[in-house]
Amino acid sequence: MTEFGRRTGGFGKRRIDGLSGVSTANRSSATAQPRGVTNPAQNSGSGDKVTGRHLISAAILLVFGVILLEAAFAETSLITPINPLFLWTMRGIGALVGLALGIFTLKTSNSHIFKRVVSVLFLPFMVAFLFDGIAWRMADWWEFPSSAALWEPMSYPVLRAHQGRKAARNTLEIDPFGVGETTDIPVPRDQFRQVYSGSGNWCVTVLQRRSPRGAIEIRTDGRYTLKPPEPVDLHRCSVWGASPGGRTP
Repeated sequence: MTEFGRRTGGFGKRRIDGLSGVSTANRSSATAQPRGVTNPAQNSGSGDKVTGRHLISAAILLVFGVILLEAAFAETSLITPINPLFLWTMRGIGALVGLALGIFTLKTSNSHIFKRVVSVLFLPFMVAFLFDGIAWRMADWWEFPSSAALWEPMSYPVLRAHQGRKAARNTLEIDPFGVGETTDIPVPRDQFRQVYSGSGNWCVTVLQRRSPRGAIEIRTDGRYTLKPPEPVDLHRCSVWGASPGGRTP
């Protein structure tokens, strides 16, 4: 046999001596996995486990979500100043929650660094504002769990008119006790324009009731409800305006 024949294994044959283990090794290396690396198919459900921490976080978010929805569609509003310690504690908790959310966004988001920094600075104020509303609703529930007090009319001076944005409606702002804690009263568009474009002192008459502890809440007809607000009793105040505590019309 010629040298070419010995190298090729003869006519019609392929010399595979020395190559028989190569294909097997290649197949083995293709299916073998590096040490310390597990098959992703085996751990496909490991990242989807629901832990107790996830359940607690979801429960907390659900509770606060229900309170915020109830506050958005509530038809009453507490106007008596609430405990400052409780109010600022709730605001502080909201600021800390917002700061934690901002730091989480800063670490996990792929957006521009400027947007992430703005989120860290903005979220504490936004969440603190939400917790402020939650504090007022909780105080309202505490003072009026099942009150049977009668509603009576009371007149308060209007500070300013606010034009509604998106789902919010046009409102008149009052500060019944002159302490900087204001309340918004939804009004129809024509009454909003009457106050917004007019001059002079305006007063609005609302229905209010007192709790056994002396707290006062008023009817506001809801701020985010889809139905149009009912007209309110809007009139000119006296020369010197109404007193901060209101007056009976």
